[in-house]
Amino acid sequence: MPSVYLQPSEYATYGLESTVSTSDIVNACAVVDSYIQRPEGLVWMPDSRGLPCYMAALQPSFSATLPVALSAGQPATFTFPLAGTGTSSLIGEVLIVDRGDNTKVEALVITGTNAQAGTITVAAPANAHAIAATLEMGLVVVEERPLAAKRSQTRVSRTPVMRLHSGVGRYAYGRRSDQVAGLYNDVNLLAAVQTFGGPPQWIPFDVRSADIRPTTGEVWVPAGLMLAYYTDVCLRYIAGYPQAGLPATLKQAVANIVINAGADEYAPPSLKIVQAGGTKFERWSDNRLDSDTKNLLEPFRQKLMF
Repeated sequence: MPSVYLQPSEYATYGLESTVSTSDIVNACAVVDSYIQRPEGLVWMPDSRGLPCYMAALQPSFSATLPVALSAGQPATFTFPLAGTGTSSLIGEVLIVDRGDNTKVEALVITGTNAQAGTITVAAPANAHAIAATLEMGLVVVEERPLAAKRSQTRVSRTPVMRLHSGVGRYAYGRRSDQVAGLYNDVNLLAAVQTFGGPPQWIPFDVRSADIRPTTGEVWVPAGLMLAYYTDVCLRYIAGYPQAGLPATLKQAVANIVINAGADEYAPPSLKIVQAGGTKFERWSDNRLDSDTKNLLEPFRQKLMF
């Protein structure tokens, strides 16, 4: 569903008239999500236990129904339409089950795949789920990050990080600097994994062993095979706020955009200067985001890292 950061009961607090329409708010929130470069928005929805589960503004990239019943506390293996050739990318994928039922909704993490049988294995769910329950993919933030040489830390681009659903790592062929140094001349299991065998496989790690700094997005990743640090990691996580806990600065930015949009009646965004006789009106910007509003939104922007 579209992001909605401001409720009717809050309009007066942030300088809006009670006549503002819901569509005005939705459009302003869309401008916010575009500017901060976070299409998933800033609102997360809870699971049946109240924990961050999925991002409210995302739409499923794939949907299916559960072919078997799941028992609480028991891992399960079942057929899945996407299980087939090249399914190593499904390892660590997050499926939201029973999203329409607040008493059952939760995230299922894929821990294994079998391409020949066309099945996946999911970690033990907290709740029981009946046959034909909905399974939806693509409702969490997915980010692949390289690890710096000889380091187990990385940083994600969205904050605050509220929950790490899953993490997988892989060993790619060594960096050129390490190859020149002769660090891959040894004959051992790690060198074989990094050099031979086709594309590197994703290996899940226990997210309970990871460490996250919510406000900075720093993630400490545990070591893998032979206590060697992964070359790349793929993290699936939730970042943002509950609907009832949105920051006041975000709400004020939405209100500012609505107010600026109201002025377009007199000077549309495509016009910067309007003059009639001796009266001249000049806009400060050619869009609805003035510098003050941009400053309010700066803490929420996606952090671009290379």
